[in-house]
Amino acid sequence: MTITFDLVLGTVKCIYKNIVLGKKLKINSYIRMSRTASIKARKGSVISIGKASSLSSHSVVSATENAVIQIGHHTGVNYNSVIVARDRIIIGDNVMIGPNVAIYDHDHKFNNQGIIRNQGYSTMPVYIGDNVWIGAGVIILKGVRVGNGTVIGAGTIVTHDIPENSVVYDKREIAIKSRS
Repeated sequence: MTITFDLVLGTVKCIYKNIVLGKKLKINSYIRMSRTASIKARKGSVISIGKASSLSSHSVVSATENAVIQIGHHTGVNYNSVIVARDRIIIGDNVMIGPNVAIYDHDHKFNNQGIIRNQGYSTMPVYIGDNVWIGAGVIILKGVRVGNGTVIGAGTIVTHDIPENSVVYDKREIAIKSRS
């Protein structure tokens, strides 16, 4: 294994985050974290990262107030990926998360009146099983369960549950509709 400056700084940052965040961050043994990766845990939230997992450059793991994020053992979060929980996101063991992936357990509420950012959120937990491969640019939205052994092709937007040992990809057409 080659030890790089980025890995050393990431490890120091991880230790620092563990001390600063205290009970909010639970690291189960050794993980690799890039110095540009970010872990954010707000009041009442808990982030748990399993042994031998990794957070690559510019990846973000963020739990808002009272949210939970659990990342299993031997799971890799590739560069520029974002995992944001307002409720609960559970990711299993041996999961490969490609670059530029977004996983959200919430949507913005909106209607045709008022300022959208002031209308709050709708939340539902996200569960991702063991031994899952999530390709580049995938978006996983609230309320989804991804079964063990599933492969999700690059660019897919996942809005429904996926059974175990599935291969999922998305060839989509653009649809436009009015907010009113």
